[in-house]
Amino acid sequence: MLQGNVRAYDLLLDRQAGKIVTTPARPSVDKGPKLSEAFTAWKAGGSAKGAKKPGQGALREAEHAVRRFREWHGDLHLGHRQGKGARLSGCAGEGAH
Repeated sequence: MLQGNVRAYDLLLDRQAGKIVTTPARPSVDKGPKLSEAFTAWKAGGSAKGAKKPGQGALREAEHAVRRFREWHGDLHLGHRQGKGARLSGCAGEGAH
C-alpha cells in the first residue's frame, strides 16, 4: 500500500511539473443486476419460503413504472447512483407534489 501511495505522490508531482501522465483505469465494481433483470425475477416471485407472486394490479403498476424509468434513464444497474433524478418512485410524475 505504501508503494501505491508513493507512486501516486510521484505522479502528482509530475503532473504539477507539467509532464503528461496517463490516468489509471477505473476499478471495475459490481453494480448488481440491471433493473430489467431484477424486475423479471420479482415478477416470477421470490425464492424464499412463503414468497408470493405479485398480484395483477401490482404487476401492472410496476411494469408501467419500470418502463417509464427505463425510457428516461436507461436500463441501469441497481447499484448505479444517478442522483436525485433517477428514483424509481415518482419517476413518471406520479406521487410527486
